[in-house]
Amino acid sequence: EKTVQYIKGLQTGDGSFEAYDGHYYLAASLGQAGFDVRSFKTGNATYVDYLKTLTIDEGTSTGELTKWIFTLSAIGEDATNFNGKNIVQLLLDKQDENGTFSGSGSDFTGATAVIALHNAGIEIPKQAELRSYFEGLTYQNGLYMAPWGSADIDTTARIVRALKILGCSNQNPVIQHALMGIKSTQNTDGAIASEWGVSYDSTAEAVMM
Repeated sequence: EKTVQYIKGLQTGDGSFEAYDGHYYLAASLGQAGFDVRSFKTGNATYVDYLKTLTIDEGTSTGELTKWIFTLSAIGEDATNFNGKNIVQLLLDKQDENGTFSGSGSDFTGATAVIALHNAGIEIPKQAELRSYFEGLTYQNGLYMAPWGSADIDTTARIVRALKILGCSNQNPVIQHALMGIKSTQNTDGAIASEWGVSYDSTAEAVMM
């Protein structure tokens, strides 16, 4: 309850939450915990009121669209018809012939797009192509590579989640390699550690696989 009150206290007068690029995640976390984020407001503006002031169109990036879909699904809004926009279709329009999402800039974002669509209850097109693409990616010691060129726990966890959505079981060889790779980064206390030390984000990503 204290955590919820803390997050609610971050809401500003325009309805957004005071966090660098994090208002999506704060709102989504509350929604997934069962709170009616649409009723939260400071002054006269709710979070939904704030979202309606933002511009979203064909030029919106893949990463930004996935955040929208994640958040709207979590707070009980329809991502196929929000403020006159079909945000799901905007994301689907970015899908290439090989199933990946153009302009995503990273396999992390591409995997996140799959997860976001799944969470919104959307049938994902080109599933066989997507699965083949993710299974064919280069990895190092079981971990997939981040855009900056090093093995990355978060990217690996997201790809494993995407592969499971696309029909792969835990017995899939690629997933087995990934699970072993992530397990190799686990400390004796259970936390996941990257090359920079213990990462709470990476630990959470591993739990969600």
